[in-house]
Amino acid sequence: MPPITDVREISNLAYGFIASKVLFAALNARIFELLAQGPRPLAVLERETGIAGNRLDTLLTACTSLGLIERGADGYRNAPASQQYLVVASPMYFGDYFRFQIDRQIYPLLENLDEALRGTAPATFYSLMANAEEADYFSRAQHTGSLGPAAVVAKQVDLAGATRLLDVAGGSGLLPGDALQSAWPGGQDAVLLSYLLSAVAGEAIPRLGRLAYDALRPGGQLLIHDFFVDDDHQGPRAAALWFIASLFNPDAVSLTPGSVTSTLEASGFTNVTVRHVIPGITRLAIARKPA
Repeated sequence: MPPITDVREISNLAYGFIASKVLFAALNARIFELLAQGPRPLAVLERETGIAGNRLDTLLTACTSLGLIERGADGYRNAPASQQYLVVASPMYFGDYFRFQIDRQIYPLLENLDEALRGTAPATFYSLMANAEEADYFSRAQHTGSLGPAAVVAKQVDLAGATRLLDVAGGSGLLPGDALQSAWPGGQDAVLLSYLLSAVAGEAIPRLGRLAYDALRPGGQLLIHDFFVDDDHQGPRAAALWFIASLFNPDAVSLTPGSVTSTLEASGFTNVTVRHVIPGITRLAIARKPA
């Protein structure tokens, strides 16, 4: 991204958190659900949400200014993207990811970012998982957030003939364990590590590479889906910002295609390729254990 030249661009960054909270508040107030069946005037939404008209009007005005909803003569209606991604009945619903993981967990955590930079933050993001309720929220949110990338990854990988795939640190999986301490079952046709490398200390990444290598049969594939920044560390913006959350693990590192490729090749993998999954945010590294 080119360097900014206008003070208004700085202001947009400084005030950006307000827009995020408007989105989260609208989700929690079920605004998009209520508008899913068609337009509604303010008075109807006031009755259905139980929010006083003056305060609801302020929220709806903010949502309209952000393009989340539209206002017409017959009332408010969802914007096309809101109808597609923020309504529970939609097969592409993404709202729970924003509500449970971003708003409830990551947003409050970032209040301690200054401490995280100095390695003195009181908690890590994953320490929330010690609380059963928070772990449930995380798993539900992550499941929702992973549906889209999973569909893209499935189209990018040739698993013809594969019968065994090991998903390590799958979050909502049925077999508990610590990826760095538990034994990995061997003879796998494929091993998937999704959002795992960005969640561990940098020094642990080579160990994960070796564990994956040992768990695969000859000719098997390793699939790494995660946030990646470019090798020149100039972006992309969305991926770079996501790595800020990993700062609450004081030994975490930003991933690049070059660093991951070098680590996998040092573990014995060959034919390493890195492809885009969510443009500007996540990528997929594919490596093969020699036959």
